[in-house]
Amino acid sequence: MSVKFLGFVIALIWLAMGDAVAQTNGIDTIKALVSDAIGTREGAWFSYRDSYRLMIRFEKYGGPKQFIQNHLQLALTDKKVSAEGMRLTLEGHSIHLNLPLDPVGRAVFPMLKVAYDENAELRVNRPASVVTLEQRVSILTRSDGVYEVPDLRAACDQVLQYQRYASFLSYRLKQCVGVQFVYAKDSANPVLQFRTVEHVQVRLPAKEGGAFGGDSINAFTVAVFRFSDWSEKGQVISNNVPLAIAPMFD
Repeated sequence: MSVKFLGFVIALIWLAMGDAVAQTNGIDTIKALVSDAIGTREGAWFSYRDSYRLMIRFEKYGGPKQFIQNHLQLALTDKKVSAEGMRLTLEGHSIHLNLPLDPVGRAVFPMLKVAYDENAELRVNRPASVVTLEQRVSILTRSDGVYEVPDLRAACDQVLQYQRYASFLSYRLKQCVGVQFVYAKDSANPVLQFRTVEHVQVRLPAKEGGAFGGDSINAFTVAVFRFSDWSEKGQVISNNVPLAIAPMFD
């Protein structure tokens, strides 16, 4: 509801109550009536239509994207706020849908005409001041844990080309510099290694960090494979499936 319309509602209530608003309980009555008129929201909410317009770009994008995927991601901006139990739901006049979140806060975005027509809301059970909701394009993981270096380079470039398509000015000067493997912070010693064409294996160091570039909270264990540090041929091997693989731009 717009501020102007809210003011109009208050004015109508004020006129209808006449001199009664001058009484001690007049303002409290107005607050109660306005609350009934506009309803109350617990936690943050986002426009489904706005998110739809972002997410549909990936569906319409005609460039190569066999190595990448598209999600809607929730990210906390206050490290004092726990992500445990965080929920994302789609709420409209006739639709009520829970959107499951993966361990890094990503959800599969439902392309639903009814939600668009009803101007539904994406609701989060966290305050608006501590959470963001955005499109997140990342690299597909492999169940066998083996990634060919040329494929990782191609995957990073596919994300970059899509981002240039979606937001050219923000990404026109960016270049792919590597990929980041993301694991749970409490996972049992994740191991990421580079294997040369001569089958020599070198372990990559791991550290605390955010899942994606720009994340403000170091809630995960991450291992970085920077392209300039290694041969253009070879394999990157993960001893378990990462939660996510994020492209790195510079």
